[in-house]
Amino acid sequence: MRRIPALVLLAALLLAGCGDSHGELAVTPSAAAPTPPANPAGSPVARRWPTAPDCVAYDPARLRLRYEDGAFLVADGSTQVLRLHGGPGEPTGRQGLALAQRYRERCYVGRGNAREDRDTFVFDYWREPSGQSPDIAGEQDNCSEYEPGHLVAEDMGHGDGWRVKDHDHILQVFDTEADARAGSLVLANFRRICVLGGYDGQAQEVITYFP
Repeated sequence: MRRIPALVLLAALLLAGCGDSHGELAVTPSAAAPTPPANPAGSPVARRWPTAPDCVAYDPARLRLRYEDGAFLVADGSTQVLRLHGGPGEPTGRQGLALAQRYRERCYVGRGNAREDRDTFVFDYWREPSGQSPDIAGEQDNCSEYEPGHLVAEDMGHGDGWRVKDHDHILQVFDTEADARAGSLVLANFRRICVLGGYDGQAQEVITYFP
C-alpha cells in the first residue's frame, strides 16, 4: 500500500471530514474546562492540564539554536527542546527559538502511539511561561481561532483514531479516546491555535502552540 506523507494526511484530516464518524462525544465540563475567566482581582484562573503530563523541562535562558543535516535544533545543553526542518536562510529556526523562549516546558499527548505515521497523532503544548515574549515572525499567518465551549471529541472510525474539533474546524487528531480527552483538556484553555513547521520528506515536524 502506498504510504501517504504525514503532512498530507494531517492536512486531509484537519481540513476535510475524514469520512463518516462513528462516535461523537461533546467535551463536558468534567472532561475539559472552558477558557478560564479572570477573577475579580484580575488574575487568571488556573488552567487545567492532563494528569501526569508528559513534559520536557528546560531553562529558556540557556537555549541555543544550531543548524545541522537540514534542520534547526533548539536545545538547552543536551536537552533537545525542538527540531524544525528548513533551509539555512529560512526564518524557521528563529521562530522555533522564540517560541521555546516563551516557556519552560514542552509537553505532549500521545508520544507513545505506535501508528505508522506516529507524529501525526502526537499533540504538543507548552507550559510554565518564562515571562519573555519574543516575536515569532509570521505568527499571524500560522494561527486560527476556535470556540473552546464547542469542542467535540469524535471517533473517526475504521481504526483511524480520534479527532477534536469545533464544528467543522478540526484542531488535532489522536490515537485513542484517552488521548483525545487529554488533548481536549488542553485545548479548552485557549481560543487560538498556531503551528510551526512542516514535512521534510521523512518526518513530520509540526509544532502546535497557543499564544
